[in-house]
Amino acid sequence: MEQINLSQALLTALFSMFVDSNNPTTTTSEKINSSAETYITSTDSHCKVLNPYPQPNESITWSGACVDGFASGKGTIQWYEDGKKTDIFIGQFRHGKQYGAGKAIWANGDIYEGNYFDDKPHGNGKYIWANGSSYIGGYKNGERNGFGTLALVKKDGGLKDWEQDNLGHWQGNVYIVQGMFSHENLEIKCSSIEKCKQKKEK
Repeated sequence: MEQINLSQALLTALFSMFVDSNNPTTTTSEKINSSAETYITSTDSHCKVLNPYPQPNESITWSGACVDGFASGKGTIQWYEDGKKTDIFIGQFRHGKQYGAGKAIWANGDIYEGNYFDDKPHGNGKYIWANGSSYIGGYKNGERNGFGTLALVKKDGGLKDWEQDNLGHWQGNVYIVQGMFSHENLEIKCSSIEKCKQKKEK
């Protein structure tokens, strides 16, 4: 039962799980032989950045430093499509991938802010969809994992799936799904980490 998947250019890839994007000039994508990962080279600083979902006519700019040709340290990646600004990623980078605290803002209005590991949301984070729904809690490898709270607005397309299985409760105009998540789905319904542990031990 899924709501809206974090675009794994976030989100997974940033994410990012996360995305298609582009910038005002050219596009340079290339394969890194060791892991067959695809990277794109920024048009301004000529630094490489992971590009898990290459798209035609996309490009990027990078505001930070380059180490061995890869985006490193603190900075901002602006993606472009046909010369128009789309997604933006802000935070710490290592070897062209996001690590540590960061933020992603997608062209569709979705926002993720939290921790990253290997270019994926990992640790604690907050994802806000453009429709107003949100998730605050744990992530692992780009997926909801651990204790968290999913708050779904009435217009959310995935609300029916969660509601029909009685996985949450209404709080005003928002449907709250709270508990321990695993691979995006609710594993244990509970209101706190302690209560989740108690349920698991029974």
